[in-house]
Amino acid sequence: MSWALGKVILNGPLEKLPLDLSFPGWDGRVFLEIGFGDGGFLAYLASKESRAAVVGMEVCQWCATKAARRVLRLGLDNVRILRGDARYLIGFCFKRSSLDGVILNFPCPWPKKRHTERRVTSPRFAGLLSEYLKPKGVFSLATDVEWYAMATMEFFEAMEGFSVVQYEVNPVRGFLTKYERKWKAQGRDTYLVEVRYEGGAQEHIPVEDACPYVEEDFDMEVAWQQVSREVEIYDLVGTLRDRKGGKEGHMFVFRDIFRGGDGVILVSAITVDDGFEQHFYIRFYPKGNGYGVKLDPVGHPYRTPAVRMAIKEAAGVLRVEL
Repeated sequence: MSWALGKVILNGPLEKLPLDLSFPGWDGRVFLEIGFGDGGFLAYLASKESRAAVVGMEVCQWCATKAARRVLRLGLDNVRILRGDARYLIGFCFKRSSLDGVILNFPCPWPKKRHTERRVTSPRFAGLLSEYLKPKGVFSLATDVEWYAMATMEFFEAMEGFSVVQYEVNPVRGFLTKYERKWKAQGRDTYLVEVRYEGGAQEHIPVEDACPYVEEDFDMEVAWQQVSREVEIYDLVGTLRDRKGGKEGHMFVFRDIFRGGDGVILVSAITVDDGFEQHFYIRFYPKGNGYGVKLDPVGHPYRTPAVRMAIKEAAGVLRVEL
């Protein structure tokens, strides 16, 4: 079955973005579950809403694989899975005002003050919902943490463009997640908050796009004459090792450098965009009478601001203007 996982798990940077989620019989609706765990609820929702596209976003590779196997075993053709931080992937992968529902089941409540921006009560998350939910689309939060449920309800009640349509303690749900079953077995309460987006909130939530997709191929020929000895270009690129850069919220660092027998040099890079971490390689390669600089096919990062800055910094060692 593993050979078929690619039918369900998408490699986002290699897809044409925003995603085309159409399939035979699709009625145009799209639901997103963030952090789907073992995929139980994701599969339940896809079975229940068989004419809707159901997308799951999850940072854990093991969870993505397990959920994809479940989807394939059940023969569900309306599910797609993406690995990564939803705060970034939403902006890359969906058209604006395209989501009918966003579901978050039993997430970490991020109780520490320094993690405030990771909560659903952050203006940034509300900004994403206002950009990508359809008018009358619904955000649903299930949690076992009472203060988190109350804070979510109070936050969206006060937020222009949103209305709380449901708050329920120990709701009866058609499917119980693994954690939900665990909490109920321990006699703990669970809470459900549903928020409807009424429209027009963009005017009241000044949130910049988390990750606008930029159509750039980064296949840039360097206006620099190739040196006569390969070791010289290798030494020049070697100055990138351990170099750091970027700006607040968007940082990059270069690590190891590898030289191939065909004149290709690879530089490993790590970028972080507001907590969204990516690992990839930048390739220096002979091209004409100079060198080209581009993202290596291995890794396929999303073109975030930090990735673009890393590419420009790398090309800068060859003294070119991009």
